[in-house]
Amino acid sequence: MRIDLAEALFNAALVGGSGGGGSGISTQSLSVSSNGVYTAPSGYAYTPVTVSVPISASGTISISMNGIYHISQYADADVNVPQGIVPIGTITLSSNGTYDVSPYASALVNVSGGGGGDNGDATKIIMRTLSGAYSNSDATTIGVHAFYMCSKITELDMPNVTSVYDYGCYSCYSLSKLSLPNCEYVGIQAFYNCAYLSDIYLPTVKEICYEAFRNCVNIEQISLPNVTSLGSSVFAMCNRLRSIALPAFSMSSLGAFTFASCNILSSITGIESVTTLGTNAFAYCSSLTSISLPECVNFMGNAFTSCIKLSSIYAPKLQYISTSAFNNCWSLKTVSFPSLISIYSKGFANASAIKSVYLLGSSMVTLGANAFSNTPMTYSVSGQYASVFVPASLYDSYISAQYWSSFKSRIVSLTDEQIAAL
Repeated sequence: MRIDLAEALFNAALVGGSGGGGSGISTQSLSVSSNGVYTAPSGYAYTPVTVSVPISASGTISISMNGIYHISQYADADVNVPQGIVPIGTITLSSNGTYDVSPYASALVNVSGGGGGDNGDATKIIMRTLSGAYSNSDATTIGVHAFYMCSKITELDMPNVTSVYDYGCYSCYSLSKLSLPNCEYVGIQAFYNCAYLSDIYLPTVKEICYEAFRNCVNIEQISLPNVTSLGSSVFAMCNRLRSIALPAFSMSSLGAFTFASCNILSSITGIESVTTLGTNAFAYCSSLTSISLPECVNFMGNAFTSCIKLSSIYAPKLQYISTSAFNNCWSLKTVSFPSLISIYSKGFANASAIKSVYLLGSSMVTLGANAFSNTPMTYSVSGQYASVFVPASLYDSYISAQYWSSFKSRIVSLTDEQIAAL
């Protein structure tokens, strides 16, 4: 194992907090005798040193604020002074050895890795050594790249962690159980590609960022009772995710690709207040049969593309069906959108089972090119075409409008009495 000054890690320092708490990790202090590479004594996982600020092989480095300081003169890695520790002043490397920096910051700093591959990337040391269940009750954050590609960790139990920063547990391939009962923030790709992750406990999380759980292919169900924000692609490609429970009336939008390619997702609750679905939000959710979005006004492009079993949708306030929003929705037969304003190009393209479209609002709905291409609006099925039902007061406007005029024979007018009887 390669250990140099910048790579000498201590598990609590890696993830935030004041030390201790690691399970199954033997450590031993080592004095620095010269610049170069140090080998951990047999039986020890890492060799931490007590230097807590960046040092140079010669001269001094001044630390005046929290942040990351590059120390390529000594080792090809960055040293991160954690939040809450603000060492003021300088420390001088007067000779090789161990230094006490408690006047400035009585804690180890984080090594975040940086350049140099195996020679300088501290994360690779962890990947080779940390395994099994990991518990730490002192840490309050999981830092950037903290457990990056720790492919042998199977469980994380960190009850006092409040934030998991970007890439914190990226591609921890064997991680199957996650318990973060006080976590409120999960950063970008924090658990990306954790392929065996199936047991998740995040009861207090409020914000989950871009691709945080993408490719976590063993998650079957998840409950997020306090979440208020889901970024783009958060659960994309979680192809065993069957159900997700979100808190009612907590979110106003779902980001792009949020649940894309969750191909056995069949149940989702808590999206009653969503007003906008991002592009591809439910694309390729091929087991989704119905969905209720009572407050939604905008379906962005491809929102439900290739949801081949979707047969029922409730969206009484929907105003915009963007490009290809229902493309390849083969099971849609009857839809009703009383507040609709526009259907964009290819909005219902390839919806091959469509029979009845009810547009009963007080204004004519504008239609984009090819909005109903390759559907029974353009060809007959057993001699029958699909129909569009509109108020009698708008019938003349529809049959003469751009693109609608092509479907003049498919447009059916309804009186106020007929509409009231529906």
